[in-house]
Amino acid sequence: MKTRRLWIILPAIVLLIFAVQTGWGQDMKMDKRDMKFVQKAASGGMMEVAAGEMASKNAAGEEVRNFGARMVQDHGQANQRLMEIAKNKGVQVPDQMSKKHARMIDRLAKRTGADFDREYMKLMVKDHREDIKMYEKQAREGKDPDLKAFAESTLPTLREHLNTAMKIQQTMGKEK
Repeated sequence: MKTRRLWIILPAIVLLIFAVQTGWGQDMKMDKRDMKFVQKAASGGMMEVAAGEMASKNAAGEEVRNFGARMVQDHGQANQRLMEIAKNKGVQVPDQMSKKHARMIDRLAKRTGADFDREYMKLMVKDHREDIKMYEKQAREGKDPDLKAFAESTLPTLREHLNTAMKIQQTMGKEK
């Protein structure tokens, strides 16, 4: 009788240990809004890196090329931090950007020279404005303390990116 109970209880214990060690099922405990933030921030970060890589290679202006290289570095680091947080919570992050972000990259890829530079900087200003709103909301209203801290610590860099992008865009307008 005792052996029989052991065979019934043992698999449940093994499953429980597995679940605790791997974080299995934790993403189901995460608030839906926090999950949405992770998904959007990951996709946006991938887009920023891809666009930055294009700019660092294809931009006509040195200032735009340098800005693109900075986007690769800064958003690459932010993406890594976000992935670590998600992994520690057992949350799956997409390995591809959203269709919306992929369309942005496709549209940018069709541009060359000064036209590329203008379109890239326009995209960077628009995207960083949206990112700042999203990160501010997460910092204020997020439920997960690690994601809130991530959003708060990333905001100064996003604001700096926006200011730099707007200055470059203004400079480009004066060069016409």
